[in-house]
Amino acid sequence: MIARALCLLPLAACGRISFDSSQTGDGSVDSRVIDPQTVTLALDRYSPSAGLSDFVLPVFLSSARIDRALLAPDASDLYFTETTGALLPHEIEQLGDASAPLIAWVRVTDYNASTVLQLHYGGETRDPSTDPTWPASFLGVWHMGNANDAGVHANNGTLHNTDDATGLIGPALHFHPGDDDWMTVPDSSSLTFAFNQFTLSGWVKLDTMPAFYAAIFGRQLGDSTDNDFNINVFNGVATGSESFTSTTAHEVSGGAVSVGAWHNIAFTNTGTQLTVYVDGVLTATEPESRVVAHSANPILFGADRNDTNGTTPVGIADSDFIDGTVDEVRLENVARDANWIGASIAAAQDMIISYP
Repeated sequence: MIARALCLLPLAACGRISFDSSQTGDGSVDSRVIDPQTVTLALDRYSPSAGLSDFVLPVFLSSARIDRALLAPDASDLYFTETTGALLPHEIEQLGDASAPLIAWVRVTDYNASTVLQLHYGGETRDPSTDPTWPASFLGVWHMGNANDAGVHANNGTLHNTDDATGLIGPALHFHPGDDDWMTVPDSSSLTFAFNQFTLSGWVKLDTMPAFYAAIFGRQLGDSTDNDFNINVFNGVATGSESFTSTTAHEVSGGAVSVGAWHNIAFTNTGTQLTVYVDGVLTATEPESRVVAHSANPILFGADRNDTNGTTPVGIADSDFIDGTVDEVRLENVARDANWIGASIAAAQDMIISYP
């Protein structure tokens, strides 16, 4: 039971109410308080060229940025609001500890250089937002700490002999150049592009440079060597490809990818133009207006299936195995521009928020 003093004012105006040792059930003292701690987060370190709506931003909360002694063990008391008090949707990717940050993803209604958020914790649990953290335009949000999709479409996958690894943002998956590890996500009705637009993106850190292709993720077109969509590294260069029929495809390459460093590769289709970005820099663009195919094959991560006669079972990788770590893979049914992609990269590198 919590000992309270009578207060007729709003909770934020009342004095802090502590738990005493008789309230924990085991004789220990719970140092959390009823009145939440409020921390102001200014999104002023990176200025997008135009405002971004429904931008999902990672927030990195190290022990230097929050008092973990006041945080519930499951962080159920943590929430985010606009300065108006409007609740913002969020999800927690990593709870962290004294040496690793808590990582939360927050859906920001309108992100520009003057946007300010408020972080609250250390008080009573608040019901989460009824809005999803990730808009429905995100067909797949794979943090790569496991095979689950954090988005609303629940395009969850299965791991095949992958290793856990430390990613750019929290946990990730490490893939070997052999022939027995990959991740697969079954096809679904949501994994298509209604407006013939898409953005494929992911972070990769190569251990060795492939002699030929190294697939990050993609979906094979039938029993062919082409893909409905795909991003990969080809001879040290970032590459994106899409297919239209069993005999027509379009591959766009540009931008060097080195070994031992994190690189972001993004491939977009506006319906009239294909574009490759490496680390936020536009490296190649070519016109294209044909309609991208939708095969029933699963999406493969860290490898590819190039079987042309159907002897390799569907969903089993047989080629283009990557040697390295993959993190934060996204599949969207909108074409993001350079402004959005640049802000996403700055956010992933913790270069947007000013923490007190």
